[in-house]
Amino acid sequence: MAKKGYDSKKHYDLATRSSGSPITLELRLYVTLRICSGASYLDMIWYQVDIKSVPDIFWRTICDIDEAIDNINFPTDPSEIMLLVENWAAKRKDRHGFTTNMGTGLALDGFVIEMLRPDANDLNGQEVACFRNRKGFWGLISQLGSDANAKVRFVQTDWPGATNDISCFRGTQLFHLLKTKQLPSWMHIVADEAYSPLSAECNFQILTPYSQHQLNAAKKRDWQNLQEWEERIANNPTLAIEKPKEEYWMMRAFNHELSSERITIERVIGMIVRRFGILWRPLEYHYSKIPTIFRVLCKLHNICMDRWMINNPEQAHLGKFLLLME
Repeated sequence: MAKKGYDSKKHYDLATRSSGSPITLELRLYVTLRICSGASYLDMIWYQVDIKSVPDIFWRTICDIDEAIDNINFPTDPSEIMLLVENWAAKRKDRHGFTTNMGTGLALDGFVIEMLRPDANDLNGQEVACFRNRKGFWGLISQLGSDANAKVRFVQTDWPGATNDISCFRGTQLFHLLKTKQLPSWMHIVADEAYSPLSAECNFQILTPYSQHQLNAAKKRDWQNLQEWEERIANNPTLAIEKPKEEYWMMRAFNHELSSERITIERVIGMIVRRFGILWRPLEYHYSKIPTIFRVLCKLHNICMDRWMINNPEQAHLGKFLLLME
């Protein structure tokens, strides 16, 4: 939605072509969206835009969009959070025919935004190597959270590429809300195994899957319990003892259910990357501008999701977001 008090007219006079004639807001937006979709600066020649002015047009328009649109928010009011939880539960019921009270409010994951190697003179003493991701490219880490409708509800991009997800999330406002118990205790966030150490710090409101080590240990305990039960039954056939429950399969079921919800944020990241070709190669902008650019991409993604849900209510109800990528 547009922010109250935003006047788009004031930006009109600021945008001019090299010839001095004004560039309309429509053309500025078109140039920016073309670049976001992966177009080259050279493509703008066909629209009579001076190539040298394209970076400035793009950046000022990105800032204008960021100022004008405010559609990324995670509510703190319990009644609004309950709507998010009920939405997750409804989609779970559509999948299985029944629902469980997991209380999921958000799916969380990290994403590395690839960029060019930063200039050491711009880092205020910070090591350049901090921006090299473990996969070998330069980047910034973003923490994203989505709701059941694949809309971005939380995004923060503040960390060099070598930072792990735990350290990144500890620096977010969302972590502060969880740690200080400002969110309802019945609400949970689903995340991958990398966030497991944070669960206790966040009052166990971050749900992560059981690790392979935990699954193997449970499988071994189940086998031992079964052996003991069979031995006792063999020694005393009249003994009425229930067969021990298999903890391993319950843990696997939990992992499956959690994964079916956590995968939503991975789909969101996949849709953003596929939709905005600017992310297909290293961003050629100063690293301080990248958080704003990526936040605007998330806002544009939310607009697309709103329109898609209006046009495809049945698919949206079932969470068939893959249709977006066909």
